Amino acid sequence: MSLETIVAAAFRHTRKEWLKKSELVYYLAFDRKWMSQDKANELISRAIEAGLIHYEGDMIQPLFNVYEVNVPMGYHPRESLFDDTDPVEILAQSIASASNQTTDQVIMQMSKLIKEKFSGNLFPEAAIVIIAKKYGVPFSTEIPMLLERVR
Repeated sequence: MSLETIVAAAFRHTRKEWLKKSELVYYLAFDRKWMSQDKANELISRAIEAGLIHYEGDMIQPLFNVYEVNVPMGYHPRESLFDDTDPVEILAQSIASASNQTTDQVIMQMSKLIKEKFSGNLFPEAAIVIIAKKYGVPFSTEIPMLLERVR
């Protein structure tokens, strides 16, 4: 799952279009107990860099429709979200470079594929491989790490 899923989960659960940074950190670190406060702040920074959210004053707003993102029942983000060696992210960056897209556009394609073609019943690791094949991007070096994540 991606940053997009975490952001969507927070805004959907709180049923708000705008959240203060402190409310978002509280949701991630204390309400859901998904991560520490430091990791929650890091996640917010990454979401801003990825163009998923923006600040206006002290308030944060998502830059996408949070209701179009598949947030599975009982969702819990993986620890690998903060790893720089996330194979899904690495492959998404390779696809983005090869296809003149942003990484976020590739991730959105992956989410759309999972949601529309597989009714949410496909791991992101498999979806990114399908997209890599679509664009002719080699992925064989990432297969061991992708398989490990699925297990």
